[in-house]
Amino acid sequence: MKTERYAITFFGVDTDYYTDDYLLHLWEEAANQQYKNSKIYVTALIEVKTMVCGKTRGCNLENTAHVISTVRNPVESDDKDQFFACLKKIIMDVRSKLGNPCMSIMQETVDYYFFIQR
Repeated sequence: MKTERYAITFFGVDTDYYTDDYLLHLWEEAANQQYKNSKIYVTALIEVKTMVCGKTRGCNLENTAHVISTVRNPVESDDKDQFFACLKKIIMDVRSKLGNPCMSIMQETVDYYFFIQR
């Protein structure tokens, strides 16, 4: 079925101060709060990547990027706009607690298939 995949990237997070586990904690805390408010839980896959941003051109965002991916499961959340509104609230909450680093959001339409264990 057609749905949306979102990729959120935080650039320049101070990894000496904000650990990967702390980012996981922040996302879960914000997702739990949104679930209480909306009954929509935004599951996330968080990856730590190495970024090349070009010191030659003046980029000083460190070399670490945190890429957070989520896919709206249409069976669990059929309202695309409501899901995105919850996602934005989670992102802004996490971003604020990380000291407002640079970030980007990518949205793409994907074919999504969900299999459960039986």
